[in-house]
Amino acid sequence: MTTSSGTQPRFFWLDLNDLIPQDHLLRKIKDAIDFRFIYDKVAHLYSKTGRPSVDPVIMFKMLLVGYLYGIPSERRLVQEVRLHLAYRWFVGLQLDDPVPDHSTFSQNRRRRFKDTGVFREIFDHVVQLCIEKGLVSGKLVVTDSTAIKANVTVGKNETTAVEPAYTPQEYLNVLDEAVERAETELKQRRGIQGGDSTEEGDTSKPRSGVKLPEPREVKVSQTDPDARFVTRPGKELGYYYRAHQTIDSKHGIIVDAHATRGNLPDHIPFAQRLPYVQEKHGLSIESVAADAAYDEGFVHYVLVKRGIKGFIARKTKRGPAKTFRKDLFAYDADLDVYWCPAGHQLLFNHISHTNAQKVYMADPSVCRNCPLRAQCVSGSARARVVTRPFLQDDADVNHRYIGTEEYAQAQRKRRTLAEGTFGLQKRLHNLARARMRGLQRIEEQVLLSATAVNLKRMVMAIG
Repeated sequence: MTTSSGTQPRFFWLDLNDLIPQDHLLRKIKDAIDFRFIYDKVAHLYSKTGRPSVDPVIMFKMLLVGYLYGIPSERRLVQEVRLHLAYRWFVGLQLDDPVPDHSTFSQNRRRRFKDTGVFREIFDHVVQLCIEKGLVSGKLVVTDSTAIKANVTVGKNETTAVEPAYTPQEYLNVLDEAVERAETELKQRRGIQGGDSTEEGDTSKPRSGVKLPEPREVKVSQTDPDARFVTRPGKELGYYYRAHQTIDSKHGIIVDAHATRGNLPDHIPFAQRLPYVQEKHGLSIESVAADAAYDEGFVHYVLVKRGIKGFIARKTKRGPAKTFRKDLFAYDADLDVYWCPAGHQLLFNHISHTNAQKVYMADPSVCRNCPLRAQCVSGSARARVVTRPFLQDDADVNHRYIGTEEYAQAQRKRRTLAEGTFGLQKRLHNLARARMRGLQRIEEQVLLSATAVNLKRMVMAIG
């Protein structure tokens, strides 16, 4: 039996590089990307005089290690880098080099990097590198979002605020143009019939444009005013943010990541971010797969305008219908009329400015004597009415793919990549809950988590 009698101090000539296995993840990442590009991204944020700073590359690499290995806090990260030889080697610290204090990260985040978009630039650089290596095709991208629970206690330091509903200006402009065309069409039709172009029930003056949604009262936490209280089926009540991601299907590279408040609908950020991704990276996207949350007119409009196929699940109403559902009414684009199940026409009657849609109505005399009236017209209504959103033509272009094999394959990839990637990030890459407070810091968290996933998938793809 051998017993240890203690160790005598020794002098070693040691190269950390010799201790890191050739197949170690950090070695593969270090061989694949030169992180010195960060110096150019942050050079304008540093003074040419004063005390020497902590190397910004070391800071970013330490943050990246935390997201690659799911280290939950920067205090813990400092301890891990101090003890772990591979972490020291990757970030560029020798055995006798001091590890930056955890406060270095928070102070730089609060003072130097605030409102600079530096984490976005670093993420975009990694995406561009993946594109240059041929890991992104643009043939099919999938998109989805996930809730991130805010670092807030429900029921404490709460107040209410009136918040206007956010509607992109481009969307409003498109709707206004659609209203003008519809009003002209209605004026011509009613001019022949001896009518005018006013909305039904409004005899005061013609209407133009689309009404903005009314401001709504929201619950706000004074602890984190950017978080929003969300009530969704199957989710715990509380304050949330949302992480939105678009992923290329070739190797699962995340080409865009973005954070919003928890109550913003999924389709609004996507419709705005998709053009940014194409223009920022010069990426030619052929098709997009998304779930029913993205079945909105503005999304379809953007996709059709850019010549992109939209494999988007149709949004349907749940529960039993008291009368014939709208999908039983066939739309005739040539005549601009709907045909009811009994074979009668519903003509364009007026415009709903509140809901941004055209309203079609059947002839009351026909509905009065129709044998299907009990199944079609509700209550005391004179005739059956069907609505058509102004951008429904664009939606119809993409809805025609539903039921095809191409659509089915795209949706399978969406479930695997979009939902699977979020599950991976929440389990291993610090996306399970908000680590900090404030939308800008959640954006940093989302971008660093996505960067960690991209680097792992990049080194796996290139071997």
